[in-house]
Amino acid sequence: MNKKIENLKRQYEEIPVPEELKGRIEEAIRQGKEDAKMDTKMKRNSWQLVCRKGGLVAAAAMLSIVVLSNSSAKTAQALENIPVIGAISRVVTFRTFEDKRGDYEAKIETPRVESEAEEKKHLIQGKDGLNQTMEAYTEQIKKAYEEDMEAFGELGKEAVNTSYQVLADNERLLSIRIDTTIAVGSSDSYTKIYHLDKITGNQMALKDFFKADSEYLQVISDALLEQMRKANAEGEDYLVDSETAKEFDFTTLEPEQNCYWTEDGALVIVFDKYQVAAGYMGMPELTVERAVFEDCLKAEWR
Repeated sequence: MNKKIENLKRQYEEIPVPEELKGRIEEAIRQGKEDAKMDTKMKRNSWQLVCRKGGLVAAAAMLSIVVLSNSSAKTAQALENIPVIGAISRVVTFRTFEDKRGDYEAKIETPRVESEAEEKKHLIQGKDGLNQTMEAYTEQIKKAYEEDMEAFGELGKEAVNTSYQVLADNERLLSIRIDTTIAVGSSDSYTKIYHLDKITGNQMALKDFFKADSEYLQVISDALLEQMRKANAEGEDYLVDSETAKEFDFTTLEPEQNCYWTEDGALVIVFDKYQVAAGYMGMPELTVERAVFEDCLKAEWR
């Protein structure tokens, strides 16, 4: 039976499914996070702050938009073979926005969690809410891309790619990660990780797994700082203990920092590009073992 489930899961996973421009996309991503009440504060270079303040002169540009539905025969067959047995959720590509026009290119996937008729009402409502949140987030990215094309026309150059993956799908938790890469000469990378508690139907952030009166942020942050300092001693370039520009140094986590859980209960903290390290390090992921913070967890998450 386990082998069959693994095969079905594998089938599911294989379902085919000028510098100032960057600031607009980054702003859209941040706005999407705020709308979802899942915003993570990010440290930015001075040139990015200038980009956010700059105005844009609109220029007419028509978009070639292809909206694809996840309706191929292969997709349908794979979905039909996935049984409804509690832990496994159906996560499909709800919509794919694709555009290629001159030096502009975009592919933005929006995931959707499907509900089953026999599921409890609170879980169906929770999935609906999560779908709305994820759709609003990717719509912000798409909107910013469209605005850049309209504003800069043939003078601009931009490539945007947004994709998703299921990080966890067990009896208690569904976690979906949406990654976005923006290339305008150089590139930036961002992630947004959504969690759905299958028992309550609530969306979860880092803070929701821990007791409010615990010092979980400091406990986890101290463990991360220790890892960063050790990595720097070995040649990495995390933004800690800087002699200059200390305002960009990492000191403590935010309550809604992107994260996910490993199968053995460890916590992985995910940072956006430039958030806590030099750009060449991409999006750092640092793991904190469960023993470090277990006393801070809410009883239901121990």
